[in-house]
Amino acid sequence: MTVQLSPVDATSPEWVGAEAGRRVSRWRLYGAVGGAFLVLSLLLWWHVLPHPRSVTTCGCGDAALTLWVIRWPAYAISHGLNPFYSSKLFVPRGTNSLEE
Repeated sequence: MTVQLSPVDATSPEWVGAEAGRRVSRWRLYGAVGGAFLVLSLLLWWHVLPHPRSVTTCGCGDAALTLWVIRWPAYAISHGLNPFYSSKLFVPRGTNSLEE
């Protein structure tokens, strides 16, 4: 006994329903992956969220050094210190911004 399968017409309700079901499952997958990334990012940045203007993710690397270089002159001038030299960075030698 042989069974012949007829090709499915692209406009038939079965085909449209199957394609719509695939689209819905794709969007669910995209939503689940996006939600997982959102949860991971919130876990990573939880300590920064309450005060994003004054906290960085870590006190290392170029970002922290750049923030220090931007903020040091204002702090030094307001406290009567030399804005071009600091012993608070690169201890014990300190740093001199006028040195080459």
